[in-house]
Amino acid sequence: MKTLRPAVTAVMLVFFLWPVVGKAAAPPKLSAAYEWLDISLEATAREVDRHGARPTIISRPLAIALTAMYDAWVAYDEKAVGTRLGRTLRRPASERTLANKEKAIAYAAYRALIDVYPEDKAWIDEQMRGKGFNPDDASTDPSTPQGVGNIAARAVCAYRHHDGANQFGDKVGSNGVPCSDYAYYEPVNTLLVDGATGSEWDFAGRAIRGPLTGRQVAKIELLRDYWFAWRAYHPDTAIYSAGLTRQRS
Repeated sequence: MKTLRPAVTAVMLVFFLWPVVGKAAAPPKLSAAYEWLDISLEATAREVDRHGARPTIISRPLAIALTAMYDAWVAYDEKAVGTRLGRTLRRPASERTLANKEKAIAYAAYRALIDVYPEDKAWIDEQMRGKGFNPDDASTDPSTPQGVGNIAARAVCAYRHHDGANQFGDKVGSNGVPCSDYAYYEPVNTLLVDGATGSEWDFAGRAIRGPLTGRQVAKIELLRDYWFAWRAYHPDTAIYSAGLTRQRS
């Protein structure tokens, strides 16, 4: 099921609803990088559908995929330097064609995405085939664009596998679930006191002392968003602040 995201929708509107004077212009051709970014965003949306919105967690896979794409593109640029392999993948000027850049970017994005979103490999394979590329081509020949893309992605992913995000759930103290907590941070200020009963509550929403000891407050879903983005889609939102409810413009 296609999950729409405001950021994607906004960008598409820029492309397709741009006002023109006189004869309508044809929509611009989207770059390969843009198309793979769109695929990356959809893969992220599918992850959100499975596990809920986890902003800090889902930002990391996007960063990995986009970094891999950049490092693959670097091979076909005169001056750019890769984040992991520096200039070592640089190809001669005669090979710096748009077709080679697009192919290298595709393989880099593909390899990175199946690494961070293994549950969606079948779907990501379909996207790869839809672009005319073979997802089973695991070449590491740096003289080919697919080799460049695979090598670039492998280097980026290897660097990020143990960056502290617990991607595989194998950190000491973890429960084995990917991206799960392993530090078990406890805040210094651990108590809240409600004025009605005098009960003391910890920051997990549990009453630990007082008349309501043992009670657990119900958790509510929280979405972190920018106000300008939220307001664009929910213009009638009421804002509650310091005991006042008001409309915000």
